[in-house]
Amino acid sequence: MNALVLGGTSGIGLATTELLRSKHWSVVAYGRNQYDVRYPSNRDEYNLKQDAYKLGGYDAFVYCAGSLVETGLMAFIYAYRFYDILTRHSALFDKNCAIVAVSSVAAARPAKVNPDYAAAKAALESYAITLKHSDIAKQRTWRVEIIRFDLVHTRMLEHLPKPIDMTNREYITPEVAAQRI
Repeated sequence: MNALVLGGTSGIGLATTELLRSKHWSVVAYGRNQYDVRYPSNRDEYNLKQDAYKLGGYDAFVYCAGSLVETGLMAFIYAYRFYDILTRHSALFDKNCAIVAVSSVAAARPAKVNPDYAAAKAALESYAITLKHSDIAKQRTWRVEIIRFDLVHTRMLEHLPKPIDMTNREYITPEVAAQRI
């Protein structure tokens, strides 16, 4: 089995990458340094395609990319790239591909975090729902899922507008999040 994990070099994405590899999946994991979804001039779509062709396509696509630091329209680039990759590069994803959009409860409770991040995660969920009901997903029998997490103990928590006191809050580790994916 082959998987593509975007946001796969830290946090939930890294834990997902390591879990899939431990189950003998071939995984291509990209993060900001390898495939920068934020700045088109810094990404190499050829490698995205080349990696897929080497493996023979992807059986799963896990999209974990996002940022609490980005503001304004830049926060939305993560949601846009999810849909853009799947529509412009649909041939890379096999029939019956499992597509997972990793979201956050911030999409439903925006007052608790950076409002741009919350709105971007809501947009990601809307894109995933739109994709799920699209002709391309139906023709290729893709399984599109959205997974929302609350607090996952990653470096991203350091970028919340107000520090969170973790002593009275439940959180999960990235490894537990990966198991849920």
